[in-house]
Amino acid sequence: MKNRVLVHLREEQPRRRTVDQQAAITIRKLVIKKEEKSAASRIARRHLNPSWTARDALAKNFCRLTRNLSTGADTQCGRVNDAGITQFTDYQSRGSSIYHGMTASLMKRFSNHFSFQANYTWSKAIDDNTDFNSAFAPPFPSRLFTERSISAFDIRHNFTFSGVFESPFKSGPDHNLASRAFADITISPSIFIRSGIPFTLRTGVDINGDTRGGTDRLFTIGRNTGIGPNYRSANVRISKAFHLKADSPMRIEASADFANIFNRTNFAAVNETLPVTVGAQGQLIIPDPLVAADYAAAEANNRLEGRRDRSLNQPLGFTSAFNPRQILWGVKFVF
Repeated sequence: MKNRVLVHLREEQPRRRTVDQQAAITIRKLVIKKEEKSAASRIARRHLNPSWTARDALAKNFCRLTRNLSTGADTQCGRVNDAGITQFTDYQSRGSSIYHGMTASLMKRFSNHFSFQANYTWSKAIDDNTDFNSAFAPPFPSRLFTERSISAFDIRHNFTFSGVFESPFKSGPDHNLASRAFADITISPSIFIRSGIPFTLRTGVDINGDTRGGTDRLFTIGRNTGIGPNYRSANVRISKAFHLKADSPMRIEASADFANIFNRTNFAAVNETLPVTVGAQGQLIIPDPLVAADYAAAEANNRLEGRRDRSLNQPLGFTSAFNPRQILWGVKFVF
């Protein structure tokens, strides 16, 4: 038997309000009761008319958008009837996700002056929404099946390696100068390699009539169809101990930590906005030839990637990067 949804609304009688009070943000709560399950939804409404009704708040149908590859999209379908409602945000606990993964590990316990551990993960994550964040709001929240795709957290390949290697040389007066110079040295490398993280190609304008311009995409392009840059970093720590007395733990340890030792440029984010404009007749216009070529490639089921040959203000250009090479020196006295 299908679950029935009962929505109870409670509204206070309209009172005389000042202009500032009418423009204030009002927060109301809708309590949704289901058989064997209950959930609470928070509705934040900005600049509301006090005479709003349940029909105005809940029965807002999304525009039925049709797209023609030659003429663009028809957006002449109107917005919310109540002009006093400029935005209607409803946070709900719903969605679905699935994860498949395989992990392989190789480990050597410490012996013969070294140990190491290597891990590789091959996985795929699929979902239909990301988080309780307006930046990830779906264009059509009542049709989450159109949002089903690889997750924004999907990392297809992930490899890590770490190890500890100690010098086999000995210190002390009974050993030669070279042995004492290379004694008590420890080298600890770590390597991180992963594939890129997906991103969604967005238009930057409101094309579905929901007053949100930052979450819309073309209707022929799915969610998270772009792929970000991969990540590779090698770090190493080198330390040496200087014993002050042969029969005492008292010593001085000098260390140097190198992060991203090869100074590789690891980009962190891509400019995912491929801008379009809406014409007077409601058709979509792509004024930039580069953007038109990118959309054509995406519609041909090609996964777009970040472009090193574009500036950060251009579509698919890299907008930020992880830290370059960093070196940390340290001295520790142990007694």
